[in-house]
Amino acid sequence: YSHGDDVLLMQSRLQIISLSYSSIPKPKIDGMFLETTHQSVLAFQRLLGLSIHGIIDQMTWSQINQVYEELRASS
Repeated sequence: YSHGDDVLLMQSRLQIISLSYSSIPKPKIDGMFLETTHQSVLAFQRLLGLSIHGIIDQMTWSQINQVYEELRASS
């Protein structure tokens, strides 16, 4: 599994996103890419019509950042 600061950042952004999109399970923010984070990523990819594979590729990371920034700007 992956772990570290990048995973922590992604988890915290997905957690904020999950507050506005109930179909995305809230990931545990622990810096480890385990099952709860994987399920959050899959749900995010499904919701946005991305390739559903549970991997944080460039497109998924870009969309997480975009949705996160849009939510921040609207709050």
